[in-house]
Amino acid sequence: MGEVIRLPDGRAAQYWDNGVAGPAVLFFHGCPDTRHAAMTGASAAKALGVRLVAVNRPGYGRSDRHPSTQSSVADDAVAAADALGIDRFAALGMSVGTAYALVCAARHPDRVRALALVAGPDDEALARRFLDDLPPADAALLGTARTPAQVAASVREALVTTTATCATRRSPSAPGTPPRPTSGAPSTPGRTTGPGTSPCCCRGGPRSSPRS
Repeated sequence: MGEVIRLPDGRAAQYWDNGVAGPAVLFFHGCPDTRHAAMTGASAAKALGVRLVAVNRPGYGRSDRHPSTQSSVADDAVAAADALGIDRFAALGMSVGTAYALVCAARHPDRVRALALVAGPDDEALARRFLDDLPPADAALLGTARTPAQVAASVREALVTTTATCATRRSPSAPGTPPRPTSGAPSTPGRTTGPGTSPCCCRGGPRSSPRS
């Protein structure tokens, strides 16, 4: 059930709602991914009498492109819950979505009744994922000079900055305007253009997410 709702500032947010009349669980998807990841739990949620809802982050599927942070996505989630008539809900985050779910629970404790995190990337996993996508010589140099925690901190910082920058560059000037290309953009999600550049996780999602 459901397709698009309007947030308070007029932006479109694409969502999915299983339509069950019961306690609500708001799903925060990974990167790149969409509301479709939540649909895999539709049968289980229905069997338990749980209302399962997922909202695409800005730039994913038919959700309008817009600069975003974990805090702004958390606020968007609460605004979406308001629009859907949901008062309190459990926040469920998967993969990169775990950080968004955590921030939502921290910013809106009056709305989030419970929190569940699935397969969130820890320092070791995040650093390994980033280093595996680098040329071997670069990965060896960075892996020797920095600890996994330091690499992970750099990646997280880059993701926050890159997400906002990519969304700003690709924000159309009018409805129907195609996104403006960014020179030097990698075409493969999760890869970089070279040492020192930001991981393009946000680019692989908002620009070319295969599922909407």
